[in-house]
Amino acid sequence: TDPLDLVLKNFQVFPAQDIKDVDQLRRTEIHVDAEIGWIGNGWDIALGYRHEKFEFDEKEFEQANNTRNTVTGEFGLYITGKTRAYIRGEYAELEYPAGLLNDADIVSGVLGLEGFIISNKLRYDVNGGVMNWDSQPTGISGDDNDYDGGIGWGTIVYRPLEESALTFQLDGGRKLDWSAISNYRLEYPAGLLNDADIVSGVL
Repeated sequence: TDPLDLVLKNFQVFPAQDIKDVDQLRRTEIHVDAEIGWIGNGWDIALGYRHEKFEFDEKEFEQANNTRNTVTGEFGLYITGKTRAYIRGEYAELEYPAGLLNDADIVSGVLGLEGFIISNKLRYDVNGGVMNWDSQPTGISGDDNDYDGGIGWGTIVYRPLEESALTFQLDGGRKLDWSAISNYRLEYPAGLLNDADIVSGVL
């Protein structure tokens, strides 16, 4: 469950009337991942498959129930002992069983760099590339927008004590994801996560 303050409104009347208050937006998520790869002398390669299913418990949100199947491929090359460059490609099919929102074929590719800075206490992973979000006319939504542009993500993880599991993580970037009301949503999230206290924030 996710704590969420939400009110459903009926805009067909004036003034708009509240239909239902939702204090917690309950949902069921299923994730299945499989990956196979090979590690060579200074390089590695991997192929993967991911199945994701997302369902709301509230009937009013069933239009947003969706299933995504993703195939991934990645090739990495170690530039130094602590630095790895990689190229990653993904193809995904997003489906909305309710038939109200548009399905999509999603293709993306990024170039990235990951490794350690100064010591093993500070780790980074940055990447950037392009994505094509090709919406299919499968739903009754009037939204015909596609996306063909840049994406990117960066992560910095700090572990002050090597003998401790305590870590601090900073994430930020530009990404696309599914939406409950349109073909997609474009995000610029940034957050700070403390693994020990489970404290997070969004800017």
